Parts: sequence; structure tokens; C-alpha cells
Amino acid sequence: MAAYETITFDLERHVRRDAGNFKDRRYALFTGIQIHGPGGSDYCWLGKASLLVNGVLSPLVLSTH
Repeated sequence: MAAYETITFDLERHVRRDAGNFKDRRYALFTGIQIHGPGGSDYCWLGKASLLVNGVLSPLVLSTH
């Protein structure tokens, strides 16, 4: 879990810095863990979804509808 948290922190820091240089950019960030299983099976755990607009990082709520 430490690697996931570190990578998420670094990604958020990177997009905030980039947004400071390019004010019109918007980002949708999705973090998680992908596991390659046996027989070609893959599993994904969605960790965090965020939206960065005008330098503000907000939670992005995903709907199942």
C-alpha cells in the first residue's frame, strides 16, 4: 500500500505543477492497482478518482448508472 500512496502523491503533485504552467488544462486522475493473474486473468482495484480544474483537485464520483 505504501507504493500506491507514494505513486498517487507524486501523480497529484505533478499535475498540480503542470496546471500551474498551463492554466487551461484539465485532468481526470484514476489511480489503483492492477494485478495480472493466472491464465491471462487481470484484476483491478480502483483507488482514487479525482478531477483537476483551474488548479483545484476535487474527488470524482463514479456512477454505476
